[in-house]
Amino acid sequence: SGMQLMASIAATDIVAAGTAQVMVQNPGDGTSGTWEFSVTGAPTLAIKSTHSGNFTQGQAGATYILTVSNVGTGSTLGTVTVTDVLPAGLTATAISGTGWGCTQPSGPCTRSDVLVGGASYPYITLTVSVSATAPSLLTNQVNVSGAGSNPASGSDATTIVSSASSPPAPLSSNPAAGSGNATFAFTFSDPRG
Repeated sequence: SGMQLMASIAATDIVAAGTAQVMVQNPGDGTSGTWEFSVTGAPTLAIKSTHSGNFTQGQAGATYILTVSNVGTGSTLGTVTVTDVLPAGLTATAISGTGWGCTQPSGPCTRSDVLVGGASYPYITLTVSVSATAPSLLTNQVNVSGAGSNPASGSDATTIVSSASSPPAPLSSNPAAGSGNATFAFTFSDPRG
């Protein structure tokens, strides 16, 4: 129209963050002024699952930490969804994270606040129980999708040890603290009895 010109812009033209200049040329009438606009780039979500140490057959309260980050240059827009696919031998008992809305006990977890490029959301804690017959190696699979990013996944290989092969675990110290020539009594629990 006389007041508006619409044009399609190829995704390859705005893949990198920076500024772009636009001008209009009408054959025979010259060109318009040049306008600059910012290109923020696209969000690129990534997810990882981590845990500490080995899990033990029959263990309750084992935890995975799920972290979603935006490794792209643009900010997210819309809902981010995290799903976790536990292998046979692990059963979810609870899932939560600051700012996340999670369906109990195993998710999915969602949130819609903006995540700028280079930043991460607060982590999600997934608590699981380990079957008494779980195999010696399991892999936790996590996925993230939405918010203008391509879906992404991550995995976390977890070693499962039998309770009979676990080392003794500390239970208490008496006194709990001290200095000088204090005598301490340490109590341990041995899974082999």
